[in-house]
Amino acid sequence: MDFIKELTWRGMIHTMMPGVEDQLNKEMTTAYLGIDPTADSLHIGHLVGVMMLRHFQRSGHRPVALVGGATGMIGDPSMKSQERKLIDEETLRHNQEAIKTQLSHFLDFDSDAPNAAVMVNNYDWMKDFGFLEFIRDIGKHITVNYMMAKDSVKKRLSGESREGMSFTEFSYQLLQGYDFLNLYRTMGCKVQLGGSDQWGNMTTGTELIRRIEGAEDAWAITCPLLDRIEVIEISGYLEEEKIEIAKRHILPRLLEQYGKTAEDLKITDEALAAVIENYTGESGVRQLEKHLAEIIRKMILRDKLGQTFPCPVRPEDLRDLLGVKPFNKDRYEGNDFAGVVTGLAWTEVGGEILLVETSLASGKGDKITLTGNLGNVMKESAAIALQWTKAHAAVLGIDTELFDKYSLHIHFPEGAIPKDGPSAGITMTTAIVSQYTQRQLRPRIAMTGEMTLRGKVLPVGGIKEKILAAKRAGITDIILSGENRKDIEDIEPRYITGLVFHYVDTMMQVLDEALLPNKVPGAINL
Repeated sequence: MDFIKELTWRGMIHTMMPGVEDQLNKEMTTAYLGIDPTADSLHIGHLVGVMMLRHFQRSGHRPVALVGGATGMIGDPSMKSQERKLIDEETLRHNQEAIKTQLSHFLDFDSDAPNAAVMVNNYDWMKDFGFLEFIRDIGKHITVNYMMAKDSVKKRLSGESREGMSFTEFSYQLLQGYDFLNLYRTMGCKVQLGGSDQWGNMTTGTELIRRIEGAEDAWAITCPLLDRIEVIEISGYLEEEKIEIAKRHILPRLLEQYGKTAEDLKITDEALAAVIENYTGESGVRQLEKHLAEIIRKMILRDKLGQTFPCPVRPEDLRDLLGVKPFNKDRYEGNDFAGVVTGLAWTEVGGEILLVETSLASGKGDKITLTGNLGNVMKESAAIALQWTKAHAAVLGIDTELFDKYSLHIHFPEGAIPKDGPSAGITMTTAIVSQYTQRQLRPRIAMTGEMTLRGKVLPVGGIKEKILAAKRAGITDIILSGENRKDIEDIEPRYITGLVFHYVDTMMQVLDEALLPNKVPGAINL
């Protein structure tokens, strides 16, 4: 793979120095990307840079992830209007390990290949560098005029910042430039990657290499920043992920804010799950944080009043602490009724089960009524479901006269919530067949998948969220397209323990898995 061509067609190159493409085409090359270690997790701002490293390694070159331990203790002035908070060494080391764990999902650190990724920390070579030594050996090669000409410095010295710029931050570009020089010397690193806002700092590095080493084989490549408003669709957190976020981040921070420790308040995982399910309706964790803060305040108040407080907090305690739950998640309702099938839906706040109800009424046949605030795609799916059922009536054991004798009604409960998308296709078809045949459904089964007019089952999205919602609702068996098998394999096994997946390619296979041969209790004689 040609690294430059790959990034060019993806729109991931903002600026690159002349000659770098020839170097990459000539031999395996080492390049590094600096990563801010002020948090223990990568964020959306790291995405393009990390993808540059990934494509660099896939192109046969060696990527180096440089954790800016030393520079992170100072703060980068690039295009910012004020200094940021500094971090201590203990926090720095913790963040470094956490970032490497995340990067390992994108980069190969462990193989014996010559282009295996490497992680370094500039704190390791800067911590013993004396100030006098640094300004004598490094600082004398870069003039103040050169440093003042950088846009990042100009912005901080202009009227945009009331605080100006400290000498500490002013020296940042010199420190980052030395990173490139050090990696050039020790690892033969010839390319620095970064965002377009880093261009000034990056050129300082190539300038140091030119002046100190007398070399012309150091280059920089920058990627564009997202500098306009864009709507990016990102999946919300799963319930299991929210529980971990609450335990690792939200609760420790809140307890510290209120002057308490983990020994003062204990909350079971079941209680956290109940808060998420019954007291929040969001894709993020803001409401969760609000309710946990409310629990802590009540703990403090009751302690001051000499009243008892549950330890640990369990689900049954939440009514007393948070009041009546505003949300009620759907649960599996049994299989005693013909024509009622459990589907699976994706929403902005996660997955949900979705009941499809059908009924037949005497009167003018060949008519279908749809209710439940459905969009055009779902209406089309319903029409396809009924047409397929009619076309295969003989195979399904349905008397074709029933289509003329009865009108069909399909309803999706919770009509105030808009619903659309093709993933309810096989669910509606199963419900229609069950209604016309009065056959009973397999207990605790749910399904999701699009159906074509020929009866082919197509894959759908949001599988992870749907599967976890099904498990929480008490579902044990799930039908989905065979092409969605890869989505199941991506889910951690501990999340899907106890679930049985039935992979299908045709609607007939769906019916074989979903419907029992017997009729429901009290079946209607059509």
